[in-house]
Amino acid sequence: MVSKDDVEQAIRLLASDSAALTLDQRLRIAALLARPAEPETSDQQHASAGIPIEAMVLTVEETADVLKVGRTTVYDLIKSGRLDSIMIGRLRRVRYSDVMAFLDNTHVSGAP
Repeated sequence: MVSKDDVEQAIRLLASDSAALTLDQRLRIAALLARPAEPETSDQQHASAGIPIEAMVLTVEETADVLKVGRTTVYDLIKSGRLDSIMIGRLRRVRYSDVMAFLDNTHVSGAP
């Protein structure tokens, strides 16, 4: 994958002095422009949409990914009251801020 910066740099180079470019350089730039750009991460997508990360709500599966645990563990945490969640219609969602609060309040076993 080609980064957005690589493509922009190639476009600037083409626009600035394309007559001075060799055939090999032009072909490399064309190849760069033909490749798809790297997909944005979810954090970049939300930031570009103007949504603060703290306002995001996650599915149980996304929460499990963030915590690096299974779905069943997330449901157990919710049922025990250790992790807050909300219902939107029939859908259970977990606020990103609640996941961070859970992590802040979690102590490592064996720690003083």
